[in-house]
Amino acid sequence: MRLCYVYFHSYRDMPIHTREVVEELARQGQEVAVVTAVSPAFLQRLEWAGRIAVRQVPILNLPGCRQVSFMMALVLSLPWWCLRRPPDVLYERFSLTTLGTLLISRLLGIPLVVEVNGIIRDELALSRASRWRLWLQDWVERRVFRGCERIVAVTEGIRQWVAATYAVPPARIEAIPNGTNPDRFMPVEQAAARQALDVEPHRPIVGYLGSLFPWCGLDTLVEASPRVAAEVPDVLFLIGGGQEDLRRHLEAHAQRLGMERQFRFTGDVPWDRAASFISAFDVAVAPAQFANTRSGISPQKVYAYLACERPVVGSDIDGLGNVLQEEGAGLSFPAGDAEALARAVVQLLGDPARARAMGQRGRQLVLERYTWEQVVRRTVRILDTVRRVG
Repeated sequence: MRLCYVYFHSYRDMPIHTREVVEELARQGQEVAVVTAVSPAFLQRLEWAGRIAVRQVPILNLPGCRQVSFMMALVLSLPWWCLRRPPDVLYERFSLTTLGTLLISRLLGIPLVVEVNGIIRDELALSRASRWRLWLQDWVERRVFRGCERIVAVTEGIRQWVAATYAVPPARIEAIPNGTNPDRFMPVEQAAARQALDVEPHRPIVGYLGSLFPWCGLDTLVEASPRVAAEVPDVLFLIGGGQEDLRRHLEAHAQRLGMERQFRFTGDVPWDRAASFISAFDVAVAPAQFANTRSGISPQKVYAYLACERPVVGSDIDGLGNVLQEEGAGLSFPAGDAEALARAVVQLLGDPARARAMGQRGRQLVLERYTWEQVVRRTVRILDTVRRVG
């Protein structure tokens, strides 16, 4: 199959989801051309650089101009690329720019499959976006979701929402969760992992690796930390990732509680060192917190924790807490409840054998249900049903 993967996110980065899916598509024998605005310098650092075709779309890399300039350039350049080497399917992670891709799909008769990773209108409402912005989001979603051939939703909640909100037949929407790469994320010997971080070999570590956005719930972890330290005095909270301003906020929060010595914020962790970083943990945490949880979540960082055989304490959001509890891979607590989070963490720190067994079950769960290989095979089956032949 010849696939044109259209993607808009930012100029300087590309989500792990996109990198892994593109690489796995190529590994499974699909011919992929990535259409993106990500900087050439970033693309050259990717493992699949030189092996996968990239169509660079120039943009005005200025606030408020990126999406508009991407869509304008896409409408001008994508038809030319498609006429020179016609793809069987256009595939795009949904954004406002997908409206341009839909136009090209209709113009050239190439099927469009759209991936939906969240209920963006809910996120905009939580950030108090203007009525105009909310209206625009609804207007574009209505036309794209009704006009594309198929939709891939990363959670069942998103699938149900699209069907109900835009009267899209459920048969046109498939729920396929995110995944992880168990060959990239696998357990590293803990002593070596800690030595690389200059951490004492036997110090209890509660860890987190990922974004530090407010809805990730790290404030709840900071609130829980004095309660954990009261039971486990030498505990270390090891936090990787996150933007500088958000990290400073959490550091100040820990300082107000007198817990600054129990926290270490490392900043960004290179992708090739992430498995080692996670393997230093005794317990991984995922305290996600949303005001509206109707979408559910499909958390890549949690699958990475599990693939590295770390037991996870996660909030009771659909797709997270229920999976941990049902599969015996960790413990769940009510989102935002610092006391309950502290109790769950102390339980696992105090029972290493139980924590180790949970970690082992977690990796087995990933191998059975949450690998990118499985995600892509399911996605390719959908693409095969709509692909243009001839």
